[in-house]
Amino acid sequence: MFLPRRILYIRNFDFGDEHAERNKYLIVLHKVDDTYILVSLTTSKDHIPERLIQTEKRCLREAENNIHSYIFPKEKVVGNNGFSFPRNTFIDINKSQVFQKELSHLAVKYIDSGLTEEKDSLNEEEYHNLLYCISKARHIPVGIKRQIESVLSEYYSREQVN
Repeated sequence: MFLPRRILYIRNFDFGDEHAERNKYLIVLHKVDDTYILVSLTTSKDHIPERLIQTEKRCLREAENNIHSYIFPKEKVVGNNGFSFPRNTFIDINKSQVFQKELSHLAVKYIDSGLTEEKDSLNEEEYHNLLYCISKARHIPVGIKRQIESVLSEYYSREQVN
């Protein structure tokens, strides 16, 4: 279930002491030993100006407005089995939305209790575009950034061979 590229829907996701639990989409970016790099998605446009949602760009950066996001336009197929988000969905690329969790934490809290539903797997192009966008972010931990860059490096090496 927690394999790279998986789109997961988790009921009652715990955001920490200051926030109420709520349902959340997550994407598994990478696995390092027993730890997963995950990205949390937002299904509202509270932080993204409408003018940016309407563009064709998917990786958005506006330093003056502190925006570095990746957008999944509503109903655009992004999964290998036809999955699309029902609403405009985005990732505000920062350390609270791109994070690491140990498998033991995820299993006890979400998998074993039946709160996790696998929706689909990101198609390869979407996955690598997302990783590339995240790799250019300033506000994610260095360790996560290095892991993402290594996945991209491996991918680009394979592409040059083919």
